[in-house]
Amino acid sequence: MNSFLFRIFNILLWILSTTTFAQDFEAAEATAEKIYLQLSAKTVSIDQTIWFKTIVTDAENHLPSSMSQVLHVELIDAREQIVKRKMIKLTGGIGCGHFELNRNFRPGRYLIRAYTQWNRNFGTDFVFSTYINIYDGSRVKSINSRTDLLPATKAVSNWGPDPKTSFQLNFFPESGKLLHGVKNKIGFKAEGVASLANNFSGVVFDANGEKVSTFSSNHLGMGFFYIHADSATTYRAEISTPFMAMPIAIVDLPEVSAKGSILSARKIGEEISLNVCSNTLEGTVLIKISCRGADYYLIKGQLEDGKMLTKMEASSLPEGIIVITLLDNNKMPVAERLYFNTSIKNRLLIDLNTDKALYKKRELLKLNIRHTNNTESILNSNISVMATNKAQWSGKWQESILSYFLLDSELRGRIEQPGYYFSGGKTAHRDLDALMLTQGWRNYKYPINHSANTFSNLERGITIKGRVVSNSPKSKPLTDLDLSLGVFTESPIYYKQQTDSLGRFRFLLDDIYGIQPRVLLQGNIKGNAYKNIRIILDTLQPPKVHFENNNISELIVSPALEEAVVAAQQRRSVFQTAADSLLGGIQLDEVVLEEYSLTSERERAYEDFGRPDAIIRGDSLQKQEQSWSYGIYSILLFEYPELIQIERFPDGFMRAQVNNDSTLIAVDGRLLRAYEYDYVQDISPAVIESVEIMQFVPFFRNKFLDVFPDADPYDAPTVGHIIAIFTKNKVGLGGTGKPIRGMLGTTIPVFSPAKEFYIPVYESIEELNEKKPDLRSLLYWLPNLPTNVKDETSLSFYNGDVPGDYIIIVEAISQDGKIGYKKIEYKIEE
Repeated sequence: MNSFLFRIFNILLWILSTTTFAQDFEAAEATAEKIYLQLSAKTVSIDQTIWFKTIVTDAENHLPSSMSQVLHVELIDAREQIVKRKMIKLTGGIGCGHFELNRNFRPGRYLIRAYTQWNRNFGTDFVFSTYINIYDGSRVKSINSRTDLLPATKAVSNWGPDPKTSFQLNFFPESGKLLHGVKNKIGFKAEGVASLANNFSGVVFDANGEKVSTFSSNHLGMGFFYIHADSATTYRAEISTPFMAMPIAIVDLPEVSAKGSILSARKIGEEISLNVCSNTLEGTVLIKISCRGADYYLIKGQLEDGKMLTKMEASSLPEGIIVITLLDNNKMPVAERLYFNTSIKNRLLIDLNTDKALYKKRELLKLNIRHTNNTESILNSNISVMATNKAQWSGKWQESILSYFLLDSELRGRIEQPGYYFSGGKTAHRDLDALMLTQGWRNYKYPINHSANTFSNLERGITIKGRVVSNSPKSKPLTDLDLSLGVFTESPIYYKQQTDSLGRFRFLLDDIYGIQPRVLLQGNIKGNAYKNIRIILDTLQPPKVHFENNNISELIVSPALEEAVVAAQQRRSVFQTAADSLLGGIQLDEVVLEEYSLTSERERAYEDFGRPDAIIRGDSLQKQEQSWSYGIYSILLFEYPELIQIERFPDGFMRAQVNNDSTLIAVDGRLLRAYEYDYVQDISPAVIESVEIMQFVPFFRNKFLDVFPDADPYDAPTVGHIIAIFTKNKVGLGGTGKPIRGMLGTTIPVFSPAKEFYIPVYESIEELNEKKPDLRSLLYWLPNLPTNVKDETSLSFYNGDVPGDYIIIVEAISQDGKIGYKKIEYKIEE
């Protein structure tokens, strides 16, 4: 059985052992999906929007995926809390979205994570993740010096002057071991303080002190060298840097093996040369060539005096990481080597040019995009265009669509400066080889293996699924039960279905965007029998968050970039403040600070929690109640986001927070217990007298532990807030109006609407001379550029008022899996 059929057989067994619906069986022939997010910036301030485009492909050929039609994108802070969620509609693997920031965001390092439910079957290998930095210019403090931005439970290594703690060098023989009597290629990689790791050299000595080789690192602390190894001796390397006269470390090389086999690969012209050396194998050997889990060639050859040399055309292989495996005559693997094959012809080649190189402020820029190859592919491609201030862009070697699909998505671990390897520099190919020898060693993600404890179905859209059981101790599944589902949007939609032989149901809803609707699910049985059933929804919790802090170089932000982002925010703030003062300021009419007649409940609450910082009157809440409203949280969510942030979970639960910090809820002066929080969201505005916010409540940790007695006291927050709800006639949670048994009322997550990127137009003299400054950092964002039958297209946009260097970036992917990337620079004059 070949590897492909074996993979399909395993997936079939796995699916058949799991309760699924027939329509999910088509997933049996699918493997993992790759997910890429193109971000408008990775270093931003709190007054900006993070725009993103999503591309989901199959993991083998990079064909835009038609499997999953839902992508989950999350913004996660350093405390490993999900602060924002987006559910993105995928059409042919393509989608787009945004995260709007505001003053409630803490400055610091954040994780952006994206996944499909289907990809959860394969662990974390194909979950997209990247880190961004958020600044607040009104609270300027360098991210580089802020240890409070990291989780308190995690420690950063002590990067002191001691070489043992600040500098670590690892050696990686080409085929896994050093072999006696032959020329061995050895990769090396340093980890530690960036100034040491990126600038060092070494001299290799044998046990007699004879120098046998020398090496020096590239700017990423990697490289390789050669030695003729002898098993009768040992080897060590003395490490030096330009900053110290004496060697900073002495590191032992791996022990030399007397017996074994090695496989080496290198590029000579347009060919890949493969060399086998062995003192254990005889006769016929095989070399298997594969890429992204698919086998391409099986080369058969004969060893002569323990050696075999063969060559193959590099152009006959796809671009990306090639796995070269040496097999003995029993087809058992003996040695393995990762090799990166660069193949420009397999890309979409894009040429960009602007009508000028230097522009005036607010001048129209015209961009021409021309495709220089693969015309048929480009006609069916998806293209994005962005233009941004170069000083506020995260760097010329950051991740791109090219580096992600060909490199980041195939190696485990984080790759520093991935864009560098595709920069076209003279040493880029050599440095790619060093990466394959070091980080690629044992860290390739293929073949793809199922590594989850549970099975996740494909998401074809917004889905409500679960099961119906009898309301009895045995919870017997109820089969062939009629179910009615009402979805209460502006135009209510109704669905009907019967439970299957296991009492399960699944509703696939029409696409819904924006406001999270209320839904009501009811079992339809004659008489009052419906009271004896229980409806249980399936809920999927987000994957466990892993916030990395083990790479010090990623925590360090360029001072110039940091300064540029903060200065830009401060300029915008100055002009916005001036504009607000001219308009009389921004007023929040519904939010009032005023004295109330102090009832005994309110007086006790003020003594315990402190005086309120803001009060929202109950009659104001009622005025803002809409036909689609379904409780207090639905109004707070859309009308008071600057005061209270409402986080929505897939199972319908909603959590209220102040400043995105730890927040407790009190009703009529009493702190609610943990099990009562589920009922708060359903309190009717009609019974609310006021909602009051107390920030930075004294002795918060003690109150938190009263509410959550099972929490670890050492992890309990010391700083937090309270939302105090006072109800009329002290009805409390009795004003929730929860559905009766046999019915289930909840809310469901829906697709995030695509927001249009604002582009000003300066066509008239009045518009050109308008005094309001145009201080945009991101001048243009178009995630989906329509393509036509021509091999070129053009677009235009107006520049802003901030002088300096700007960069235009174009990324593309075709329906047949070809990838394109190009950037061009221009300048706006003073």
